[in-house]
Amino acid sequence: MEKSTMTKLQPPWYTYHKKVQALFKEDDKVNVRELADSGDGNYSFIILVSDKAKAEAIKAIINDKIEMGNVTITATVLGPDENGVNDIEADISTYETAFSGNSIFSKVVSASIMGMNFNYCIFSCEIVQFWNDDMSDYYGNFNGLAEDIARDVLKETGVMFCTEKF
Repeated sequence: MEKSTMTKLQPPWYTYHKKVQALFKEDDKVNVRELADSGDGNYSFIILVSDKAKAEAIKAIINDKIEMGNVTITATVLGPDENGVNDIEADISTYETAFSGNSIFSKVVSASIMGMNFNYCIFSCEIVQFWNDDMSDYYGNFNGLAEDIARDVLKETGVMFCTEKF
């Protein structure tokens, strides 16, 4: 019997995981482990963080459970001793803590516009690129901005994401 030469593309949950990796890859205190297939449509990955405050901040803003059809992806954030970390309430300073030391991050800013307060997490003006089985790209890459990735993988907390002006 001949082996099939049919190309198989990675399912979208691998793209989701790669986006999380891309968002934190420039931070030497954060290690996003590989995606593990737990069976029955369940996938998981661990985010190891060597700083306790940063681990708590990342846990507060990362989506820890995502459902894509009949597939569930679970993210677990572990602190310096590879233990679970405390739950904290996410506010604008949480993003500063989570992304401090990450070159993809620029700053957080609060602004009052027409009497309304807005909080922004601003990312550097650069393209995030990784190989992703993307047939719409000649090289098979995903190409995007950190602000778009943040919208995809972080919780909705009222903080808006944007890119630095250049």
